[in-house]
Amino acid sequence: MFTIDAPTLGIAWVECLSKVMRDGQTVNDEKRTLLEVCNLDIKINSISRTDPIISKYANQERIKLMHKKHKSMDIVKPFDVSYGACLYCNQGIDQVNKIIKMLLEKRESKSATISLHTPQDLKPTCLSLIDCKIRNDKLNMTAVYRSQNIYGSQPGNILALSEVFENVAKNVGAKMGNFYLYIISAHIYSEDFQDTKAIIEHITKG
Repeated sequence: MFTIDAPTLGIAWVECLSKVMRDGQTVNDEKRTLLEVCNLDIKINSISRTDPIISKYANQERIKLMHKKHKSMDIVKPFDVSYGACLYCNQGIDQVNKIIKMLLEKRESKSATISLHTPQDLKPTCLSLIDCKIRNDKLNMTAVYRSQNIYGSQPGNILALSEVFENVAKNVGAKMGNFYLYIISAHIYSEDFQDTKAIIEHITKG
Protein backbone atom coordinates (compact mmCIF):
# COMPACT_ATOMS: atom_id res chain seq x y z
CA MET A 1 0.00 0.00 0.00
CA PHE A 2 1.17 3.53 -0.82
CA THR A 3 0.09 6.45 1.38
CA ILE A 4 -0.25 10.17 0.58
CA ASP A 5 -1.16 12.75 3.24
CA ALA A 6 -1.82 16.14 1.64
CA PRO A 7 -3.16 19.48 2.94
CA THR A 8 -5.03 20.32 -0.30
CA LEU A 9 -6.56 18.68 -3.36
CA GLY A 10 -3.98 20.23 -5.68
CA ILE A 11 -1.03 18.90 -3.71
CA ALA A 12 -2.67 15.47 -3.41
CA TRP A 13 -3.20 15.38 -7.18
CA VAL A 14 0.42 16.25 -7.98
CA GLU A 15 1.69 13.68 -5.49
CA CYS A 16 -0.58 11.03 -7.04
CA LEU A 17 0.63 11.96 -10.55
CA SER A 18 4.25 11.76 -9.40
CA LYS A 19 3.72 8.45 -7.64
CA VAL A 20 2.18 6.75 -10.66
CA MET A 21 4.76 8.12 -13.09
CA ARG A 22 7.64 7.18 -10.79
CA ASP A 23 6.54 3.79 -9.45
CA GLY A 24 3.78 2.64 -11.80
CA GLN A 25 3.91 -0.72 -13.55
CA THR A 26 3.10 -0.99 -17.25
CA VAL A 27 -0.29 -2.60 -17.88
CA ASN A 28 -2.19 -3.19 -21.13
CA ASP A 29 -5.85 -2.14 -21.10
CA GLU A 30 -7.15 -3.69 -24.33
CA LYS A 31 -5.47 -1.52 -27.01
CA ARG A 32 -4.25 1.13 -24.56
CA THR A 33 -1.20 1.15 -22.32
CA LEU A 34 -1.07 2.64 -18.85
CA LEU A 35 1.09 2.97 -15.78
CA GLU A 36 -0.58 1.64 -12.64
CA VAL A 37 -0.02 1.81 -8.89
CA CYS A 38 -2.23 -0.53 -6.87
CA ASN A 39 -3.69 0.26 -3.46
CA LEU A 40 -3.09 4.00 -3.17
CA ASP A 41 -4.32 5.46 0.13
CA ILE A 42 -4.84 9.26 0.24
CA LYS A 43 -5.86 11.72 2.94
CA ILE A 44 -6.82 15.28 1.96
CA ASN A 45 -7.32 17.88 4.68
CA SER A 46 -9.06 20.53 2.57
CA ILE A 47 -10.82 20.64 -0.81
CA SER A 48 -11.40 23.97 -2.54
CA ARG A 49 -13.04 24.70 -5.88
CA THR A 50 -10.54 27.53 -6.32
CA ASP A 51 -7.47 25.41 -5.58
CA PRO A 52 -4.66 27.20 -7.50
CA ILE A 53 -3.03 24.02 -8.79
CA ILE A 54 -6.30 22.56 -10.03
CA SER A 55 -7.38 25.90 -11.54
CA LYS A 56 -4.11 26.26 -13.46
CA TYR A 57 -3.20 22.72 -14.51
CA ALA A 58 -6.29 20.49 -14.51
CA ASN A 59 -8.57 20.20 -17.53
CA GLN A 60 -11.50 22.48 -16.64
CA GLU A 61 -13.81 21.06 -19.32
CA ARG A 62 -13.17 17.59 -17.98
CA ILE A 63 -14.00 18.80 -14.47
CA LYS A 64 -17.32 20.22 -15.72
CA LEU A 65 -18.04 16.92 -17.46
CA MET A 66 -17.33 14.95 -14.28
CA HIS A 67 -19.63 17.29 -12.36
CA LYS A 68 -22.45 16.54 -14.82
CA LYS A 69 -21.77 12.82 -14.49
CA HIS A 70 -22.27 13.04 -10.71
CA LYS A 71 -25.42 15.18 -10.98
CA SER A 72 -27.35 13.92 -13.99
CA MET A 73 -29.84 11.07 -13.73
CA ASP A 74 -29.05 10.33 -17.39
CA ILE A 75 -25.81 9.00 -18.85
CA VAL A 76 -23.51 11.83 -19.94
CA LYS A 77 -21.42 10.90 -22.98
CA PRO A 78 -18.70 9.70 -23.38
CA PHE A 79 -19.36 7.87 -20.10
CA ASP A 80 -21.42 4.70 -19.91
CA VAL A 81 -22.81 5.17 -16.39
CA SER A 82 -24.56 7.93 -14.44
CA TYR A 83 -23.13 8.55 -10.99
CA GLY A 84 -26.12 10.81 -10.37
CA ALA A 85 -28.44 7.83 -10.76
CA CYS A 86 -26.15 5.63 -8.65
CA LEU A 87 -26.11 8.21 -5.85
CA TYR A 88 -29.63 9.61 -5.92
CA CYS A 89 -31.82 6.93 -7.51
CA ASN A 90 -30.12 3.57 -7.11
CA GLN A 91 -32.92 1.04 -7.57
CA GLY A 92 -35.25 3.85 -6.48
CA ILE A 93 -33.23 4.79 -3.39
CA ASP A 94 -31.64 8.18 -2.72
CA GLN A 95 -28.40 6.88 -1.25
CA VAL A 96 -27.07 10.26 -0.15
CA ASN A 97 -30.27 10.87 1.79
CA LYS A 98 -29.86 7.39 3.26
CA ILE A 99 -26.46 8.40 4.68
CA ILE A 100 -27.94 11.58 6.14
CA LYS A 101 -30.84 9.71 7.77
CA MET A 102 -28.52 7.12 9.31
CA LEU A 103 -26.28 9.79 10.83
CA LEU A 104 -29.25 11.76 12.14
CA GLU A 105 -30.65 8.63 13.76
CA LYS A 106 -27.31 7.56 15.22
CA ARG A 107 -24.59 10.20 15.17
CA GLU A 108 -21.78 7.74 15.97
CA SER A 109 -22.98 5.24 13.33
CA LYS A 110 -20.46 2.93 11.69
CA SER A 111 -22.99 1.99 9.02
CA ALA A 112 -23.41 5.17 6.96
CA THR A 113 -21.92 3.39 3.97
CA ILE A 114 -23.27 3.00 0.45
CA SER A 115 -22.19 0.90 -2.52
CA LEU A 116 -22.59 1.94 -6.14
CA HIS A 117 -22.39 -1.65 -7.40
CA THR A 118 -25.17 -4.13 -8.02
CA PRO A 119 -24.69 -7.87 -8.70
CA GLN A 120 -26.01 -7.56 -12.25
CA ASP A 121 -23.39 -4.96 -13.28
CA LEU A 122 -21.38 -6.32 -16.20
CA LYS A 123 -18.82 -3.58 -15.63
CA PRO A 124 -18.91 -2.12 -12.10
CA THR A 125 -18.58 1.63 -11.66
CA CYS A 126 -15.10 2.99 -10.91
CA LEU A 127 -16.44 4.63 -7.75
CA SER A 128 -17.34 1.63 -5.62
CA LEU A 129 -18.15 2.83 -2.11
CA ILE A 130 -18.73 5.96 -0.04
CA ASP A 131 -18.56 5.98 3.75
CA CYS A 132 -19.31 8.82 6.16
CA LYS A 133 -18.47 8.92 9.86
CA ILE A 134 -18.85 11.63 12.49
CA ARG A 135 -15.99 11.58 14.96
CA ASN A 136 -15.17 14.39 17.41
CA ASP A 137 -18.07 16.35 15.86
CA LYS A 138 -16.39 16.28 12.44
CA LEU A 139 -17.66 14.46 9.40
CA ASN A 140 -15.06 12.40 7.55
CA MET A 141 -15.79 10.96 4.14
CA THR A 142 -14.07 7.99 2.50
CA ALA A 143 -14.43 7.15 -1.19
CA VAL A 144 -13.19 3.84 -2.57
CA TYR A 145 -12.45 3.49 -6.28
CA ARG A 146 -11.79 0.15 -7.90
CA SER A 147 -10.09 2.19 -10.64
CA GLN A 148 -9.29 5.87 -11.17
CA ASN A 149 -7.66 7.78 -14.02
CA ILE A 150 -5.43 10.09 -11.98
CA TYR A 151 -4.62 12.55 -14.77
CA GLY A 152 -8.00 12.79 -16.44
CA SER A 153 -10.55 12.15 -13.73
CA GLN A 154 -9.20 12.60 -10.21
CA PRO A 155 -9.69 16.38 -9.82
CA GLY A 156 -13.24 16.26 -11.21
CA ASN A 157 -14.12 13.17 -9.18
CA ILE A 158 -13.03 14.72 -5.90
CA LEU A 159 -14.57 18.14 -6.56
CA ALA A 160 -17.89 16.48 -7.41
CA LEU A 161 -17.76 14.29 -4.30
CA SER A 162 -16.87 17.32 -2.17
CA GLU A 163 -20.37 18.64 -2.92
CA VAL A 164 -21.84 15.42 -1.51
CA PHE A 165 -19.49 15.81 1.47
CA GLU A 166 -20.68 19.39 2.09
CA ASN A 167 -24.33 18.42 1.69
CA VAL A 168 -24.11 15.61 4.24
CA ALA A 169 -22.15 17.74 6.72
CA LYS A 170 -24.70 20.57 6.47
CA ASN A 171 -27.68 18.26 6.96
CA VAL A 172 -26.24 16.43 9.96
CA GLY A 173 -24.87 19.59 11.60
CA ALA A 174 -21.22 18.59 11.60
CA LYS A 175 -18.03 20.36 10.60
CA MET A 176 -16.20 18.95 7.59
CA GLY A 177 -13.21 16.85 8.55
CA ASN A 178 -10.88 14.92 6.25
CA PHE A 179 -11.55 13.39 2.87
CA TYR A 180 -10.06 9.93 2.43
CA LEU A 181 -9.57 8.31 -0.95
CA TYR A 182 -8.60 4.70 -1.54
CA ILE A 183 -7.79 3.67 -5.11
CA ILE A 184 -7.23 0.03 -5.95
CA SER A 185 -5.96 0.81 -9.47
CA ALA A 186 -4.50 4.31 -9.72
CA HIS A 187 -3.40 4.80 -13.30
CA ILE A 188 -2.38 7.18 -16.08
CA TYR A 189 -2.77 6.36 -19.78
CA SER A 190 0.23 6.59 -22.11
CA GLU A 191 -1.34 9.36 -24.22
CA ASP A 192 -1.27 11.58 -21.11
CA PHE A 193 2.33 10.88 -20.05
CA GLN A 194 3.78 13.99 -21.72
CA ASP A 195 1.23 16.37 -20.22
CA THR A 196 1.57 14.72 -16.81
CA LYS A 197 5.35 15.09 -16.84
CA ALA A 198 5.00 18.76 -17.84
CA ILE A 199 2.66 19.45 -14.89
CA ILE A 200 4.99 17.75 -12.42
CA GLU A 201 8.00 19.62 -13.82
CA HIS A 202 6.29 23.04 -13.74
CA ILE A 203 5.11 22.62 -10.14
CA THR A 204 8.33 21.14 -8.75
CA LYS A 205 10.37 23.90 -10.40
CA GLY A 206 7.96 26.57 -9.16
